[in-house]
Amino acid sequence: MSRGPSIHLGYHNNPAANAQAFTEDGWFRTGDLGRIVDAAGNVRITGRSKEIINRGGKKFFPREVEEILYTHPDVLHAAMVGLPDPRVGEANCLCVVPKGEHMPALEDFVAFLKDQVADYKLPEQLVRFDELPMTGTGKIQRHVLRELVLKRLNTIA
Repeated sequence: MSRGPSIHLGYHNNPAANAQAFTEDGWFRTGDLGRIVDAAGNVRITGRSKEIINRGGKKFFPREVEEILYTHPDVLHAAMVGLPDPRVGEANCLCVVPKGEHMPALEDFVAFLKDQVADYKLPEQLVRFDELPMTGTGKIQRHVLRELVLKRLNTIA
């Protein structure tokens, strides 16, 4: 949460959105999640509350997996999104922009991640992209990416 002169004043003519976005004493709920990393009180942002993937009741932040994927030699950009799944709630879908022409298979990414993350965080689907939808400040637009993946998979299915 944050409060100060650089925080917007609220949503025009939308009291429901304001009630959801602001506490009663004026703090803005940013949706950012983090943890204190040292005795000085420094905070490390670990993800956003809306980005959580809930697979079979086990919740995780895709950023944890993505940071590891950025060390893969064939990955330029990577993002994970949760897709609707009737059995486990959400299935893990890995979206990758490869560095070159070579695109590793899903099994290659699973093997790369296997000893670095819990099994429930491993990707179950893989979708190749030429570019990921980004904001002007370079953040992945996950809600847009998720819709693109769903459209692409529904077209294929």
